Amino acid sequence: MGILARWLSEMKPLPGSSFGGLTMLPLTGREADAPPYLTLDEALSSGKARVTEVSARGSVPELRFANLCDQPILLIDGEELIGAKQNRVLNVTILVPPKTELVIPVSCVEAGRWAGAGEFRSAPHVMYATGRAEKLRSVGVSMSTAGTRRSDQAAVWRSIDSLATRQGVKSATSRLDDVYVARGDRIGKYVEELRASDGQLGAMFALGGKIRGIEAFDHPATLRKVLPKLVRSWAMDALSVEREGDAPQVAEVERRLGELAALSLSEHPAVGLGREVRFESARVTGGALLHEGRVVHLCAFWVEEEGADVVPQGFIGRMLSASRRARARS
Repeated sequence: MGILARWLSEMKPLPGSSFGGLTMLPLTGREADAPPYLTLDEALSSGKARVTEVSARGSVPELRFANLCDQPILLIDGEELIGAKQNRVLNVTILVPPKTELVIPVSCVEAGRWAGAGEFRSAPHVMYATGRAEKLRSVGVSMSTAGTRRSDQAAVWRSIDSLATRQGVKSATSRLDDVYVARGDRIGKYVEELRASDGQLGAMFALGGKIRGIEAFDHPATLRKVLPKLVRSWAMDALSVEREGDAPQVAEVERRLGELAALSLSEHPAVGLGREVRFESARVTGGALLHEGRVVHLCAFWVEEEGADVVPQGFIGRMLSASRRARARS
């Protein structure tokens, strides 16, 4: 049994908490030693890191990340960076080595702007879950077919336009952050209601009673720091849920963990420290970052045709189409 499968098999689900169409089902499990890294927010707020365009001209799918300190810095797939020429989100999870500069793969989430300079700051949210799932799938295709970590940028922009339309938000530059700002009060209520439990190192998230994703880390301290950003991500999708549904049972969470543990993996050298693993099937897309015998971060998303009424219109078709394209290219 591999590191990831063993780690998943040791996870224990707890009863979930629900609010406004979103359910969080906490996961506990085997903890690694205290995290030796800083989070993105910790590093930027303390001046221990800097994020800029790669050059004066810039490059849409790339940014430059400078780790100025003696600790690794954890960047999480989907975290948004605001500033410079246009806002971006991270395409993969990266553990940046100490005292190192890296060119990191990103996607644009502000199609109508290409102007500005200076450094980026981190947003208080991760990209909304359905858009992140589509991006994750397309990045996986890019990794398997071209050896890159690029998303389908046009699909990212279309997804953001669709989200803004659903939420009734107009943005002069098609800026994802504008949607979050406009819905900040409603999303903030989810953060107040869905809080970390003692020993929680991960969670499964359900929309309208259907499990749609999992996020987990190597230590509860990391989960506690980033959970508000993750809840805001899922809350944005929950605002479009048409029916709340019953919260999934613990047995269903256990079944999903077993499903993930049984998937075939592809392994790749990570952008920074560690190894990146990917798993894809017709109904699951996901990945994990492994380093020094620990699963630093895992995220995965499920798509099921019978659950199409609890996710934004068009999401199911786009995810299944991406899956079929990936299988055709393999």
